[in-house]
Amino acid sequence: MTSITPANKMVGLILNDEWEVKKLIPVGAKTGVGTGGNFSASYEVENINTKKIAFLKAFDFEKTMQEAMAKGHDFMKVMSALTSDYQFEDRLNEICVEKRMRNVIKVMNKGQCIIDSRIVPYLIMELAEAGDIRMYVERTKDVSLAMKLGYLKDVTLGIRQLHSANIAHQDLKPSNVMVFKSLGAKVGDLGRASMQGVSHRFDNLTISGDQNYAPPEQLYGFIAPEWVDRRQRCDLYQLGSIASFLFTGRTVNNLMKEFVPIEIAPSRWGGSGNQYELALPYLEKAFSNSLEVFDGIHPDWLGEGIKKIVMQCSHPSYEMRSMHKPGNKPKADLGLERLVSQFDFLIQKLKVYGMSNSKGDK
Repeated sequence: MTSITPANKMVGLILNDEWEVKKLIPVGAKTGVGTGGNFSASYEVENINTKKIAFLKAFDFEKTMQEAMAKGHDFMKVMSALTSDYQFEDRLNEICVEKRMRNVIKVMNKGQCIIDSRIVPYLIMELAEAGDIRMYVERTKDVSLAMKLGYLKDVTLGIRQLHSANIAHQDLKPSNVMVFKSLGAKVGDLGRASMQGVSHRFDNLTISGDQNYAPPEQLYGFIAPEWVDRRQRCDLYQLGSIASFLFTGRTVNNLMKEFVPIEIAPSRWGGSGNQYELALPYLEKAFSNSLEVFDGIHPDWLGEGIKKIVMQCSHPSYEMRSMHKPGNKPKADLGLERLVSQFDFLIQKLKVYGMSNSKGDK
């Protein structure tokens, strides 16, 4: 029987003489509090002075160590990796605060406590009242087309802010997009992020985030030589997949794999294909076929607009992922400001047609 680890025993503690730990929050598939539940414990905390409610992420070193040791891993190497993970994520969050990234979840406090003679590091962050966007859309029936476009614009701004600091998120998906009632949407969970020029162990993984949102080149084990191509274009692919999810209920990978021959599809799609370059023509054809689903979005001009955005963001060829016109784009500039403008244009067009509150059709 698995014992309760120190990171799961924090209810009732007062942290930094300021924050009271109120309750443990389950994370993952059943709730809307982001991801990372396998490596951390999540809590709701309250500021004892202002009564502000926030989110606490406690790094569960003990659980991770127990699982690693059970698999015969080296204790010192695992401990070093855990410490490095915490320090790296802490540094990324500091950069986000320093650069005032308004569309990225902000860390408000941090520290460590000792429970059962074990050190438990933690971060205290903004808590999104409405949870993550996946759960919010599923349980809220009145999410309008304009609201969905607004959330996508917010996510794009968050990614642009990260990219401007040479950071790639690498794990963009609906459960990592947090919805605030008065602040729109923000990007959360930098636990799998990459920073250009800074070595970190997740950079050695072909797929750093959720494989359901991973771009095709990663599914085939192909590693692009340039950091921007390898990391930031992955963000763009995943952003397009979030747009697809919000307007069709399905990810780009889920749509596309229906049209890929089994002998060409990657193993994670149940196929036997193992060469990205050879599979690319088939992937491009499958992608083109899958885009037809956006023809069912009403009004028609909105469907065309979303289709164009997904086509530019989530093209199977990583070299084609950009908001610039082909042959007219700087190598390292993905044109996210253009994408922000496209979302703005569609939002304004809904307003002009008196459709700001319309729910549309999937």
